[in-house]
Order: sequence, then structure tokens, then C-alpha cells
Amino acid sequence: MASSIIGPNCERAWVTKRSGDGGFDFVCRLDVGDPGALLGRTPIIVLGQAKCLQRHTAVSGLDIARLVARLQRGWLGVFVTTAVYSRPAQIEVAEDKYPVILINGQRLARELQKMITSERLELRELLEREDHWYQTHVQPLHPSRVLDQATFGTDFFGNSHE
Repeated sequence: MASSIIGPNCERAWVTKRSGDGGFDFVCRLDVGDPGALLGRTPIIVLGQAKCLQRHTAVSGLDIARLVARLQRGWLGVFVTTAVYSRPAQIEVAEDKYPVILINGQRLARELQKMITSERLELRELLEREDHWYQTHVQPLHPSRVLDQATFGTDFFGNSHE
């Protein structure tokens, strides 16, 4: 769902295993520029962290800093939570100009509602579909591998799309 919030040129790639994930939970690729021109666009690696927290719990700056520490030059971070972000965490992201998009529980719920409405699905159907996608896309790959498709015309698992 983060990919639909980031924009239409963001393609989700894979998720990491639940524990020992190296500080991120999912990898996406964001293509910037002219999608029809190989040399007129550039792919950006997107690292994502997801935290399912209690309703009145706030994500701290330390949680976000762990994701930021994994980012390399030119990468983008996305932090998704079912809760909210503490005010100090929000200030830190803004003042330090971290390349991180924060998606809180309220925004996540709006995106779910939008998907349910546009795809005419029940919430259960949508969640089952997403769960199936996650179960079939767990990979222990380095995030830089997300660029392989942009470079070689294959998907993230080596299958050609030409």
C-alpha cells in the first residue's frame, strides 16, 4: 500500500523475513522521469519499515533513525505505522531533512478504504490478497537488486518481460 501512496511509478518488489530483517521490511523501486525512455529515467531504491502498534502508541525518532541508518545516497525511506509519530520524531525528520516519507495509521486507513472502493472488494478479500502477495514475495536480497529490473528488463526474480 505504501507504493500506491508514493505514486504510480513506484513498484513494490519484495519483503524481508519477519525477524532479523536488517532494519527494513520491504523494498520498492521508484522510477523518476520519462517511463518510455531508458535513458530519460532513473530508478530510486525505496526501503520501507512497517510497525503495527497500539492505537495510542507513537513511533519515536529512534525507530525512524534505524531506517535512516540503512539508507544510502539517493535512496528513499518509507515508514508505515498503524499508529502515529511522536512530535519530536516528526520534527527530527523535518529538521534533518531525512529522505523519509511518514505514513501514519489514519493515512493507511484512508488508502485501504480507497482500494476497497476502487477495486470493489471486501476488506477481508483485500487483506487476503495482500497477505498472499507478502507470503510469496519474501526474499533475502540486497536492496540494490531492485535496480536489476530497470537495468536488464527482467523482474526481481530474473524473469524477462519482453
